[in-house]
Amino acid sequence: MEFRNVERPGRINMVVAESTGLSILYLVFRAVRKIKEKFDNFISLVCAIRYIADVNLVFNSVNHTFRDVKKERLLRTLHANGV
Repeated sequence: MEFRNVERPGRINMVVAESTGLSILYLVFRAVRKIKEKFDNFISLVCAIRYIADVNLVFNSVNHTFRDVKKERLLRTLHANGV
């Protein structure tokens, strides 16, 4: 009985499988990292918001919030445009 047409996992097949698996693993880790970044930005914004009744302290609080929050320019632009 001869097995001429049976494909065995050779060197090239293993390299292709290994590189494909590593690429998929890299994309999964990258997606998880991006999701974590977005979540951290949202949490930092929520934690930075606080209520102050005094008008003079409100402006100081807003400046403090803009210094602490990532992407503060986007937040400032959205706030200025009435969102």
